Amino acid sequence: MGTTLSGTQIKNSYVGILKATDNAAIGSSLKTVTDGAGNDTALSISSSQVKVTNLLIDSPASSSGDEVLVRDASTGLIGKRRFPGFRSVTTTVGSGTTTNGGGSAINVTIADSGGNSGNAGFQTGQNLTIRSTGGVLTFKSDTRDVTKVTATSTLNASSESGTTVMLDCATLAGGTLTLPTASEGRFVRILVDVGSNTACHINAATGDYFYGSVMHISTTADKSAAQIVTRSSAAAAPTNFNQLTIQQNNNNFGGAEGSYLDLTCYDGAAWHVTGYLVGNATNPTGVIVINPQ
Repeated sequence: MGTTLSGTQIKNSYVGILKATDNAAIGSSLKTVTDGAGNDTALSISSSQVKVTNLLIDSPASSSGDEVLVRDASTGLIGKRRFPGFRSVTTTVGSGTTTNGGGSAINVTIADSGGNSGNAGFQTGQNLTIRSTGGVLTFKSDTRDVTKVTATSTLNASSESGTTVMLDCATLAGGTLTLPTASEGRFVRILVDVGSNTACHINAATGDYFYGSVMHISTTADKSAAQIVTRSSAAAAPTNFNQLTIQQNNNNFGGAEGSYLDLTCYDGAAWHVTGYLVGNATNPTGVIVINPQ
């Protein structure tokens, strides 16, 4: 209990009286509270706010509630916020399968005992499968994305990069498959599903080019030949190396069933090419699979 002012004189007790620092009335602006001798306290007050420089709470009462006091860093105000650690939390994993972007996303729901919840959806992209069984998510790359090309078309950069192209050259004969714009790390694998005696083409986007090596192997002449194009050579004359040509019965190309080409972007302009093209009734000479459009 404090000391009473009863019976004391102002001249002997004013130093213990708290007041505004300017001795004026309290208004809308915060004023430091001082004692009668002008010593500042850690307390500031206005007609609507109280500010404490260092707040000491002695022996706070324990509580079973789920709210805590928090300070807003921008305004300095103290408020209450629900503290999720006081609630029990459950996680529920949906069931299902999604492959190469197909099928519904698998939802994972996190909920607390107060009825608050949130969802996270897991969906696949190219060459990925997610299976959910018994609350366990399994991520596997066991089913590759396949794009079947039977007519002149352009691969979609967002949905078909990373795909395996099954190329029907008999139906595409004379047609063209155009690749998306080169982007570092972008990958496309091309498998010849059906060969043709009429040439079909794989074109790079405007400004892009091919380099690397392609092997042409004959099934009849027991011979092979290769084309090698360096990146420096192709970069110096990109329009001379912006097309790949496939034709199963041509000595310069090859491309019967079972042939393949792997294309990987070195950067935003260059496609690195490697692959084997099988020739049908060919005698490989002067391979020019990488050529101008």
